[in-house]
Amino acid sequence: ENTDKPEFSNFAWFSMLFGAGIGIGILFWSIAEPIYHFQSNPFIGKDEAMTVEAAQVAMRISIFHWGLHGWGLFAVTGLILAYFAYRKGLPITIRSSLYPIFGDRIYGPIGHAADLLAVFGTVFG
Repeated sequence: ENTDKPEFSNFAWFSMLFGAGIGIGILFWSIAEPIYHFQSNPFIGKDEAMTVEAAQVAMRISIFHWGLHGWGLFAVTGLILAYFAYRKGLPITIRSSLYPIFGDRIYGPIGHAADLLAVFGTVFG
């Protein structure tokens, strides 16, 4: 409701979301992604792989993937889910973001399909 007091400050929320979002990325992809792109990437030919230029391109790709525009997508998705969960009392699922379009039909096959698509998209990329 509009009269509810937040349990955490904006800074605390930002810190928690940032930590949760980047935690696994730093753990695994901080090393794996630049190495992967150093060995082969779409911007240089196979003959130029594993060169100084390949290393520079690999770092550019990694920074592009982990830069501000990616976090913007995470933030928009999170804000949509948070709004419908805390202001409208809907579940914290992707189907809730479709509520303005489909209304209560999100509790049927349309909502199930949206949630399944989100799960498969997350698992299989």
